[in-house]
Amino acid sequence: MIEAIFFDFDGVIMDSMALKLDSYAHALRDYEFDRDDISRIMAQHMGTSRRKILVEMYRELKGEVMPADSFARALQDFNAQDAASVPRMPFVPGSLEFIKSIHRDRFTAVVTGTPHDVIQDTARYHGLTSYFDVIRGTPDSKTQIVSEELKRHSLNPERSIFIGDGLADQRAADNCGMRFVGVRGEFSSFEPESAWMVVNDLNEIEVEAE
Repeated sequence: MIEAIFFDFDGVIMDSMALKLDSYAHALRDYEFDRDDISRIMAQHMGTSRRKILVEMYRELKGEVMPADSFARALQDFNAQDAASVPRMPFVPGSLEFIKSIHRDRFTAVVTGTPHDVIQDTARYHGLTSYFDVIRGTPDSKTQIVSEELKRHSLNPERSIFIGDGLADQRAADNCGMRFVGVRGEFSSFEPESAWMVVNDLNEIEVEAE
């Protein structure tokens, strides 16, 4: 039986990746970058912090290091747009039903590239805090968070899974010796050939599986 489930948030629990794309495009609007390029880079770096993604977008699309004042302004604009989008975040179809059905019988955690204080507020707004033992975000890496929680709660990684849609999620699972479940979506970037399971709906996951 699976005794612990670690969840990414955006694209796995909340269908919010299009809103994230809007926030990145808004933050970088002064540079007239192509939205498709912004989307591509966002997908490539899903699961890492917004700070790193903004810097990478600027570097790749502008061809130079992002100045500190430009970064500060872009981050401020992203944060404001992202906060305003929280009420408009819908659940990924099936995600809430799945979480409600499994959380009482096993350890559950959210591990996200969103800043820690932001994910706490977002989870609280959507009524999710009671379904998770742990909700954590950046600046800690996903590998660091998962490793710490496995040790803190004496969890067996071989009986744990990480559900995500990005390479950062998959790498955290691999680094910590647990199975990875990839969720298909418009912005997913994991490697399906090396995933333990690939699903369209979280309810396809057999939590009693060995």
